[in-house]
Amino acid sequence: MKNTQKDLTKEQKEILQGLFSTDEKKVLDSIKLLRTKGGVYSVKPLLEIYFTTKSDSVRDAVYAVVCDLKISKTAEIFANNIEIYSKHEGLAKLLSAFWQSSIKFSELLPFIKLFVKSDNLAAVEILTIVEQNIANVSDDDKRKCDELITSKISELEGFKRDIAKEILVMLK
Repeated sequence: MKNTQKDLTKEQKEILQGLFSTDEKKVLDSIKLLRTKGGVYSVKPLLEIYFTTKSDSVRDAVYAVVCDLKISKTAEIFANNIEIYSKHEGLAKLLSAFWQSSIKFSELLPFIKLFVKSDNLAAVEILTIVEQNIANVSDDDKRKCDELITSKISELEGFKRDIAKEILVMLK
């Protein structure tokens, strides 16, 4: 069952409220609390903060939390929401946090969708995510990824096209 705001404890609500404070120190304190008291409920807000903040300190703190994640339940939420931020600054860095964490993704299609519209740096990070998680995905997901890349490969150029070919080999 998905957490809604009403399913959260008072403490969890306060932590999330602190994430959206205009006071940078309060935001950083909330992120620090999420390291020990966070959970699946915090994934979407962390993504939102990461991509909307103008503070490098806040962005770096969120990045560090994602790098340290061990909760596999977060994988689906990250995968289903990352495409929203496909054009945002810092995407490649956050993608690198995904492969540095212990999160195991069982679906790669959202990343492949992101791959076809991303820049070269994000494409490299997605390649690494695919490499680390290819054994975790179903044959159906592999097929869908293959179909998408195959349908878009003629639109890709140079380095990114080479990466796409590497991903296609892994998908076989």
